[in-house]
Amino acid sequence: MARVQRQALKAVGNGPPGKKAEAPPEPVELSTALKRAIESMSHDRLKALVKHYCKSIEPLRNKLEKKLLVAGREVVRYHIDSDSENDQNSENESSEEEEEEEANGSYNDSDELDEDKEPRKKLKPIAAADSEMVPKYATCLNCKTEFDVTLNDRGDCRWHSGEKEAYHDDDFWADHDEDCHGDIDSFIDDFDYAEGFKWSCCDELGDNEGCKSTKHKATVNEIRNCGRRFDVYDNEAKSCLHHSRGVDIDNEGEHWCDWDEDCHGDIWSLRDDPDHADGFMWSCCEGPLDDPGCQRRRHEL
Repeated sequence: MARVQRQALKAVGNGPPGKKAEAPPEPVELSTALKRAIESMSHDRLKALVKHYCKSIEPLRNKLEKKLLVAGREVVRYHIDSDSENDQNSENESSEEEEEEEANGSYNDSDELDEDKEPRKKLKPIAAADSEMVPKYATCLNCKTEFDVTLNDRGDCRWHSGEKEAYHDDDFWADHDEDCHGDIDSFIDDFDYAEGFKWSCCDELGDNEGCKSTKHKATVNEIRNCGRRFDVYDNEAKSCLHHSRGVDIDNEGEHWCDWDEDCHGDIWSLRDDPDHADGFMWSCCEGPLDDPGCQRRRHEL
């Protein structure tokens, strides 16, 4: 008896009847010449090309937004503007309870305790509103490395709060003639001359990784109510004048009446532009951006 030949299985789609399922596009191999062109071009030119094609190619724009943007509520907070930030050991000695408080803020006073519902924690304010989209990657202001603002733990950043200075108390520079060998400060970042420098904050040699161990710090994740340093022992009930929420677009005013984002660009990209300050407001009180604050309280640690 002859064997029946098996037929190949056909792909089954989940779409409407009569319509074939669309297969995902296969990746395209870049030419060697194009790879070299991308690797060799300047950062400014590459940024300009990305912006240009994001305006005209919607799928590219959507994919980059998913990869590069996150909501403000997802940003891991970094507490600044207290005396503890400049203390060499305080960041290493902070407890887990303090870490959790910095990340989540205090309990919302308006939430009532009941049998089925736990009090909701309110995030401490940063420059971005909870629903505002912000860059997912930022450069740390302390260690100068790039980091993911949603993945930022204490100890990820090692840095020095002081300055690297020439160390003349040892014999390292004894035979160094600046007229012949060059200015000593010109070797400050040269690894081979690390023993000739010390950090003013901890008196460690120039190649020391860092005397402080903290989260990464950037403009987008800083918790700062009023933006001023304060003495923890002189903190009155109404010392801190601040805004409780972030900046929002003022859609009620006339500033953006004739604004076309397809033509003039994204409005949020102009948030820090002084020429467009009238087009934004504080979401907590709808006050102008130059308003120093709408609430008073003690400075928060």
